Amino acid sequence: MLCHSASRPWRNRCPRKKNLDDIQRLERDWASWELAQEKVAKLQEQIDKKRESLAAFRDQQVEVFSGLSIYFNAIIRAAVGPTASGKVTLDGNGMKLAVQLGGERSTAAIESLKVIAFDLAVMCMSMQGTTRLPAFLLHDSPREADLGLSVYHRLFDVVNGLEGTLTSAFQYIVTTTTQPPPAFQQTPWLREVLRGAPPQERLLRCDLP
Repeated sequence: MLCHSASRPWRNRCPRKKNLDDIQRLERDWASWELAQEKVAKLQEQIDKKRESLAAFRDQQVEVFSGLSIYFNAIIRAAVGPTASGKVTLDGNGMKLAVQLGGERSTAAIESLKVIAFDLAVMCMSMQGTTRLPAFLLHDSPREADLGLSVYHRLFDVVNGLEGTLTSAFQYIVTTTTQPPPAFQQTPWLREVLRGAPPQERLLRCDLP
């Protein structure tokens, strides 16, 4: 009987201790959850602020991209034809160049044309003084094979149309293995003719060691 009565308080204390441990564990878990919630709230606040900043930046650039899109569209129409159109847009995923010609086109030739037309559009804005870039452009090896011969030739006409009657407000250099239109195969447009052989007709006039 003594052993039995002595063990009863021990059995009675076990549930109380277990409940206390559960409460303490729950308190720790609750504190961890509250801390995690605070971190999530801070991160969400940072994300919201960055989104607001990005939206404000896009709003500030509306005029710039509107002007850029106007030039881009004009160059696309001049190079491809009056039924074509181009547009430059900026959204949360970045800048997008689009060419419409009976629907949006995305062939290899159109992708090459987009890059060239965009570069020329930026140069036009530089000529106006609306960018911080110099009105200088170097195109390295655009080819008839990349664009189609008619489009390739029209791009020279587009740039020629930008020249003033007295002075040019820009400098545009094209290095290419495809001959330009006959009208531009003479001075003052043609500045240098290079060949792979003999060495004297290369750019540095020699074989590099």
